[in-house]
Amino acid sequence: VNITPQFKELIDYLNKDNRDIIYIKKGNIYHVQRLYYSSAINIIAPNYRNLNNINFTDCLFNRQSIMFLRGQLLKRKSGRIFNKRVFISRKNASSRRKYNENEVINLFKKYAFEIFSPEEYSIADQISLFNNADFIAGTTGAAFTNILFCKNQCKVLCLQSMELDVSIFSTIARILDIDFQYFTANDSHHHMKDIHEEFAININKLENALIDFLLK
Repeated sequence: VNITPQFKELIDYLNKDNRDIIYIKKGNIYHVQRLYYSSAINIIAPNYRNLNNINFTDCLFNRQSIMFLRGQLLKRKSGRIFNKRVFISRKNASSRRKYNENEVINLFKKYAFEIFSPEEYSIADQISLFNNADFIAGTTGAAFTNILFCKNQCKVLCLQSMELDVSIFSTIARILDIDFQYFTANDSHHHMKDIHEEFAININKLENALIDFLLK
């Protein structure tokens, strides 16, 4: 069975009792004598029927679980030294929001940011990458879950199409005392048709925001 190496790495790190892990094959039917189902400790809506009805209460986090995961996984960091200024690219992601990323990357390179695609790194390296950084930026996406490993007061700039009342990464940041900010490509009058829609970022406005971000 094929499994994303980073997923297996995470499972192995958290398998403290060294239990046998059996990966089931897609499309197969299994007879299970006794099944234990783990309840969701943290709740994030998988999708939205109506973007106008998004509310921050749709996402619920258990603070204790956040601190537990952080404590357990920080022990696994590789110790590899990365740049203090990190830009998270989604160029190689299997599904990504399309935007003028090349222009944005060139801007961040101008301010000494190094470009990383987290999916190319092991979990241990991703932990070190985020834990070592002073400044992190990139477009919103699953890779930002790694802010779980950031130092207190690390500055994080998350780029997105428009302001949404979704409290996923900002909640994690609040729990961990991370300076988390959003930069939106469109104003509040923009009508979003899809949460993954294409968008374009005004580079001049972004540069002004970036300068404030670095100097704050």
